[in-house]
Amino acid sequence: MIACRRSSAPRKSRSPIAVTADDGSRACVLEEAGYIRIVKAFVGRKPQAKMTLTAKGAKAFRDHVDYLEKIISPGQKSRAQDN
Repeated sequence: MIACRRSSAPRKSRSPIAVTADDGSRACVLEEAGYIRIVKAFVGRKPQAKMTLTAKGAKAFRDHVDYLEKIISPGQKSRAQDN
């Protein structure tokens, strides 16, 4: 979700997404690896975390998508080769 929007934060029009402890620990691992940046703040009395994809994370995501494209369409050029 973050890779498509460059950042992720709850919107007022949407209901909050339930985050489990596993999701939080995965986000911490991604942050430590330099793939995302997490900014935590309070909006009123409610805690809010905004996650933003870093340049390193965007490149890793594109590389992963290119790899998956090679698996499902062997012999075709990936998007990275077109650029």
